[in-house]
Amino acid sequence: MIYKLYFLLSFLYSAVQGSSVIFRTVEVTLHKEGNTFGFVIRGGAHDDRNKSRPVVITCVRPGGPADREGTIKPGDRLLSVDGIRLLGTTHAEAMSILKQCGQEATLLIEYDVSVM
Repeated sequence: MIYKLYFLLSFLYSAVQGSSVIFRTVEVTLHKEGNTFGFVIRGGAHDDRNKSRPVVITCVRPGGPADREGTIKPGDRLLSVDGIRLLGTTHAEAMSILKQCGQEATLLIEYDVSVM
């Protein structure tokens, strides 16, 4: 509930300020280093729908593959890995998909763009 309230308040604040947020997607191809792409995720589907959250990048490790590539930022949403959609997957399933993909993976990332 707090999560939904935060986004509602953010939207209302943006509307008052004369701006809004739109979503953009980008494909990013990364190569694993030491079995990692260099980012941390949070979220995923939950048995209780009210606890479900999108899979979000929470941290990009400095010097790691994602950091060096430069596109992925904390707060971006991870929509798919090599064409496998993450909508409806649990956190554990999303982690498993990331671990099981090859040394190279194409990620579909969604991010926010503020429009004035």
